[in-house]
Formats: sequence, structure tokens, C-alpha cells
Amino acid sequence: MQTDLVVLKNNFHQLIDNLNDIQVLETLYKLVSSFQREQATDILDDLTLPQQQRLQQSLQQSENLASLHTHDNVKHEIQQWLTQ
Repeated sequence: MQTDLVVLKNNFHQLIDNLNDIQVLETLYKLVSSFQREQATDILDDLTLPQQQRLQQSLQQSENLASLHTHDNVKHEIQQWLTQ
């Protein structure tokens, strides 16, 4: 697996070294930089405190198996709502 990574990096470097169009290089640079920033960003960092608290509450509720509904149960409930 590590060998694949090294080969891919070498191929990418070679590809970049052979490019002479500055616009293409700038576009590639912006694309890779943007992707790298997105990968480094944790979606939880963008949540407000109430959103974080609600998420934590939902996670705790999901751990209580007694409070969970089966797929069939939910389908049945939806069918009842639709026919009322």
C-alpha cells in the first residue's frame, strides 16, 4: 500500500513538472489546496453550542435501544398518518 502511495506521488510530481501552462497549474493548485483545507476542517467546528448539545443528546438517545423504532414500525406509522 505504501508503494502505491509513493508511485502515485511520483506520477503526480512528474505530471506537474511536465505542465507548462500557468493557468492549469494555478487551477490544480487551488483545487488541491481547497480539498486539503476541507479535509482539515471538522464539521463539528461549524456547529453552534445549541446544535452541539442537540447532537450530543441525539447520540445519547440513539444508544438507548428501547427508544429506537424499527423500519417496519416507522413505515406503519407513516402509513397511518397518511390515511388520517
